[in-house]
Amino acid sequence: WGINTAGQIYRWSQNSLTWNWIPGSLSQIAVGADDSVVGINSAGLTYIYNHAQSTWAQIPGTLTQISVGSLSSIWGLNGAGQIYHYNPQSNQWDSVPGTLSEISAGFDGEVWGVNAIGQIYRYDPVTTWDQIPGKLAAVIVASDGAIWGLDPAGSILRYAY
Repeated sequence: WGINTAGQIYRWSQNSLTWNWIPGSLSQIAVGADDSVVGINSAGLTYIYNHAQSTWAQIPGTLTQISVGSLSSIWGLNGAGQIYHYNPQSNQWDSVPGTLSEISAGFDGEVWGVNAIGQIYRYDPVTTWDQIPGKLAAVIVASDGAIWGLDPAGSILRYAY
């Protein structure tokens, strides 16, 4: 999945080895390991793709950043850095305590984030957010579960458990 500079949505076809146009317009798109697809348009409205109907369904609320690990692990941030987790049963965003400037969700439920001053956090359903030593400008949970980060100097790091 991808979007071009005009916000047009495309999906790669392994069969035809071409990009196929998907109706809609987004400014950000994220795809989970289970092929869950969520996007944000230029107004901050969020949409989830329905593969069976080939349509986009709006999720109430506005966000500025989205991350998808799987259908059960869709996370987002609004313009104030407030954190939200998508509840597929209610089709609503559930508020999660804390604020972040970056968030990343893995297929296995791992969720990591970075706040405005570079502090690193890992989501824990019991304690909410556990701070991890160090500073990062960005963090990504990879499809294999590895945690990657970009430090303030621009170096790429991998977190080791």
